[in-house]
Amino acid sequence: MAHCIKHTQCPECVKLGKDRSGNNLALYSDGSEYCFSCGYYRKADGMQALRKAAPRTDKPIQLPFDSTIELPQPVWEWLRQYSLTELDAQLHNIMWSEHWQRMILPIIIDGQLVAWQGRSFDPTNKAKWFSQGNIHEILYVIGNNKSNRVVLTEDLISAICVSKIPTICAMPVFGSHVSTKTILRLKRYYDTIDVWLDYDKAKESMKFSNTIRAIGLQSKSIITPKDPKEYSYEEIKSYLST
Repeated sequence: MAHCIKHTQCPECVKLGKDRSGNNLALYSDGSEYCFSCGYYRKADGMQALRKAAPRTDKPIQLPFDSTIELPQPVWEWLRQYSLTELDAQLHNIMWSEHWQRMILPIIIDGQLVAWQGRSFDPTNKAKWFSQGNIHEILYVIGNNKSNRVVLTEDLISAICVSKIPTICAMPVFGSHVSTKTILRLKRYYDTIDVWLDYDKAKESMKFSNTIRAIGLQSKSIITPKDPKEYSYEEIKSYLST
């Protein structure tokens, strides 16, 4: 349950020449605001609340020692096949570790590194992806933080591609399973939870959408021949508008 963290000046009272003491507006831990004088209310910012609720670990998460924002050409070629730009790489803090031969995807919440994933570019390494941190407990929502619609994807790159649509936000589930616990946590902040998994998980995707609708939210399963990240911006927009 949200709790009051401090009081500050109410912007609506100020317009009326009131609240000169600057303490009418209560700010709550979930990002909501309420004025006990004039009744001004701002609902919780779902993304902010989710990030504050992100699990923390006693053991600090650390990036590979040689992580750098200087990405080698093979990484750029890989990113560009998904229409990702230098700006996207900067916005999402994409890095490179020469020692581990991995592209590094940091997961930063409220300025704290809570997890990261590394994608191998070493052809002799059979473990394509490596993760550190509680990625299956983290609700890492990106995109429009004012949206009441979130699209769940399997991986972070797909979520980044989907989140570029300005009217929605996206969240990777880091796999193909969407737990009921995750759905219930998201329910507090979103009216619509759509599921866009890879094509080989179509049945699972429809099952998860049914579960979401059963608890009173809007949901649809988006089933496409290719992964979300393999489509252009216009194609993603089209799939999400149908």
